[in-house]
Amino acid sequence: MKRFLGKSAIIGLLSIFSLASLFAAPVGAQAKAEKPKIAIVDRNSNSMVLKVKQDDFEKDLVTIKMRVEKIATGEKFDRIFKVRLNEHGRKQVTIKDLTPGTKYKFMAKIKERGDNVYSNFSDSEKASTKI
Repeated sequence: MKRFLGKSAIIGLLSIFSLASLFAAPVGAQAKAEKPKIAIVDRNSNSMVLKVKQDDFEKDLVTIKMRVEKIATGEKFDRIFKVRLNEHGRKQVTIKDLTPGTKYKFMAKIKERGDNVYSNFSDSEKASTKI
């Protein structure tokens, strides 16, 4: 009888661990960071300076993917920045090689260096380069 209770206890524990692993997050799964906030800081005829802010990542090494869209044509391209955020979770990035007198839409997403998962895109900001 004593031996039977021991086996029952082991089977019960294994069942609990099986259920726990069934409902747990997959090994290696990463949560998405919150979407960053962006703002236009400066603009000239062929570049824009944007401030990127991410509250979750103070002083962290991050990868910022900036989506740039020419509004008139719908043409989209990305710029990648591997940078360190300051103690307030901010960094300014410069988008170069833009066309003078053109309206653009900007969005950013971010991830910590080494992560595979980017945040969702930020809300968009629109601005025109100077002529």
